[in-house]
Amino acid sequence: MSENRKILYVYSGKMKGAGIDLVVHHQVKALADQGCAIDFLSRGRFNHKNVRNLCLPYTPANLISFAPSAHYYSAQKRFFSLCGAFLISSFSYDIIISWARQSLSLFRKAKKFGKCCILNEAACHYNYPLGASTWIDRVWPCFKKKDYEEEYLLADAIMVASDVAVKSFLENRYPGNKIYDIGRGTDISRFFPDEHKEEEIFRVAFLGKVAERKGVFHLFEAWEKADLKQAELWIIGFISNKMKESLLKKLPGNVKFWGFIQNPENLLQKCHVQVLLSRSEGMAKSLIEGAACGLVTITTVQSGFPVQEGDTGFFVEREDSKKISELLRYLQSNSSRRKSMAKKSREYVEKNLSWDIFRKRFLAVVKNTYPSVI
Repeated sequence: MSENRKILYVYSGKMKGAGIDLVVHHQVKALADQGCAIDFLSRGRFNHKNVRNLCLPYTPANLISFAPSAHYYSAQKRFFSLCGAFLISSFSYDIIISWARQSLSLFRKAKKFGKCCILNEAACHYNYPLGASTWIDRVWPCFKKKDYEEEYLLADAIMVASDVAVKSFLENRYPGNKIYDIGRGTDISRFFPDEHKEEEIFRVAFLGKVAERKGVFHLFEAWEKADLKQAELWIIGFISNKMKESLLKKLPGNVKFWGFIQNPENLLQKCHVQVLLSRSEGMAKSLIEGAACGLVTITTVQSGFPVQEGDTGFFVEREDSKKISELLRYLQSNSSRRKSMAKKSREYVEKNLSWDIFRKRFLAVVKNTYPSVI
């Protein structure tokens, strides 16, 4: 990329190093390493010689931090969209890169100046499955359907995290040459298999917020049906004390709650299988981390995670507790097959889902959308 090209990257997050923050980190790094000059407008910072930080840790939206989270975060996103629009009026940029639900004012202004706009969408299209959207029209500052549609329309390219997300846009009649699957990534030097893993106890991991959307209650039902001996189910992720207390009264003693931890790899490396029964994800980051640690995956298509059926894991319907319990029993009793699948899981992540590969996919989309940036 030419070092004369200037990019405005807008992100309303805090850059604390998890979730979407990590995706932003690697996108900005990819551009900066290529010599682009970047104005990074965010509540956090990115340290690089080619990055000028326009850091706004406190905004007017902080005044409504007591409001429902949907309103608070929407207000933050709208504020950063307006700030980005002001910058476009004041400085010259070649490309504008931003995120869904924080780009409306930004992209409107960019298009008046004839600028290239690239949108990141963390989830699927809001109307997916078709006609099944449980849309709730909230008051301003929350987004409405027309806001989503205008953002998508103004974008020259929309980057999503999985094949499922691509499908969600294609089914809503968006042109295929506008939608790009850039996947996600993980640190394969941090998340790796434990070659000396204990085999006497069969351990299944659930990593994520303990919530209905993640399918944890369906997992509990399948776990009880499986009735495994010499087995443990490890629940890793935030859980409220009230919910934990309630569940402990109902679940068997071989279910262990770890809560949220900073280094989940230390626990994942001790497990054999991971289960996540999401009903909606862009791409489940936790499954990438688990697969990198050599875990066999049981998940839904809607998790966005690319399972190679029978080789690295299995797709299931989240309500099919019978099939899930049968798969758990099968994987416990077939250690040689399980180990072979575990090895293939790790290999797949190394070849397809490292951060190095993610950055290359991202840059390819930027170059394809704005060829003269090379």
